[in-house]
Amino acid sequence: MTSKTRMIGRYTEEALLKRAKEVVEEKAQGSEIFDEEAEKDMPRFKKTELQLGRVLGRGGFCTVSEITALNLEPNSPLDLATKNTQEADEEEDEFGELRYDSHGLIQDRKFLARRCLRKGKHARYAIKTLSEECLSDPERFVGGIIDLATECRFLSVVRHTNIIKMRGFADGNSFETGFFVVLDRLYDTLTLKIAKWKKATDKYSGPGKLLDMKGKKKNKVWIDRLICVYDLSTALEYLHSHK
Repeated sequence: MTSKTRMIGRYTEEALLKRAKEVVEEKAQGSEIFDEEAEKDMPRFKKTELQLGRVLGRGGFCTVSEITALNLEPNSPLDLATKNTQEADEEEDEFGELRYDSHGLIQDRKFLARRCLRKGKHARYAIKTLSEECLSDPERFVGGIIDLATECRFLSVVRHTNIIKMRGFADGNSFETGFFVVLDRLYDTLTLKIAKWKKATDKYSGPGKLLDMKGKKKNKVWIDRLICVYDLSTALEYLHSHK
């Protein structure tokens, strides 16, 4: 055992990474959706090219942080690493979001760097990487590596307006401790929407009806809910059709 060997609990990091790879590859063998060529088409980044902002959330395995800038290395070989990419100069909607491209074009590194901020100030992308806490827990470490590698493979082939998009991932092996994926940064979630709907419904119920005599504001809440249900159903239909 060399001095560089990292121990995570009673196991070496190398042994745990090997186990994670075995699990993911075993799952991939029985799946028709994973596509190695699709992964090769995705932009790749070095961690040093990403300027990070605040932490957005922490889960059981991973930490998500916003990306405030993409400082690409000049003349990087990674600019030529992807195949079949097309520079689709997508338009922004009234909220500064990029219009979804139904053809599923993959933007290159330079496009993503130019569009890193929404309306010039709001982060458009986020990085998801293994949390520090996993580095001392063998079970969580393996689970985190599996989670990131599987998510990378899955989102490489998913193209749907109501499913979060992966914009790229780390240069190197997905079965490395420093691996990460670059995702669209979410400014709203279903959990937040449900809380907003409840607050709005309570506001215009009981004595609050005086603020909404014709019921238009309460009806708008129900319309928003129905639109959300429709969006979720189209996403589920898409996933079932690509099983």
